[in-house]
Amino acid sequence: MSESIFNFVFKWRGLLMAAVALVVLAVAKPTLDSCCKGLFMSVLGELLRSWALGWTGEHTRSQKTEAPYLVVSGPYRYVRNPLYLGNIIIGCGVLTAACGALSFSGKLLLWFGGLGATYFVYTCCIKSEEAFLAERFGQSFLDYCANTPPFWPSYTHLRDCLSKPVETCQTSPTQTFDKQSLKFEASTWMWLFLVWSYLFIRAGLHL
Repeated sequence: MSESIFNFVFKWRGLLMAAVALVVLAVAKPTLDSCCKGLFMSVLGELLRSWALGWTGEHTRSQKTEAPYLVVSGPYRYVRNPLYLGNIIIGCGVLTAACGALSFSGKLLLWFGGLGATYFVYTCCIKSEEAFLAERFGQSFLDYCANTPPFWPSYTHLRDCLSKPVETCQTSPTQTFDKQSLKFEASTWMWLFLVWSYLFIRAGLHL
């Protein structure tokens, strides 16, 4: 696929994932049990998102690729895409809840469809972002990519990161967790509240 497609998907990633979520919610047959399991997963995903956002700030929510500096601290010490990983965990939680009372074939279809769409969108986003970051930061970013996995840290990488002082994993000594950045996550918390309220209401109606 071309760079223009990657950039287009990155720009409209919010709307594209909202469309996926609407389809999932439209066919959902949640139960209280599936909702409780899914909510636990989504809370974990949102905690990871919030942790990552505290290190990156508001610009990660923009439709335009921006990076005033290369963030390699906090969760970015362990994986290159903790925000997207958090989103995936949240999405898996919603899928878990939605599949509650569906047939086996229905569950398979929803999981493959939901994860397939998510994979496509986030793959395009990562391609767009990494092309920008490689041009913006050059060898520093390439070295970071060579040493840091995109999603799942290996045991060796975790051991190496945990054995180093935090400063050695930073490109700037000014990188710190900024609690003020969490205010930009308010809209995500609102949407999650609405989604989970809907799922629990649907589950209650099917009792």
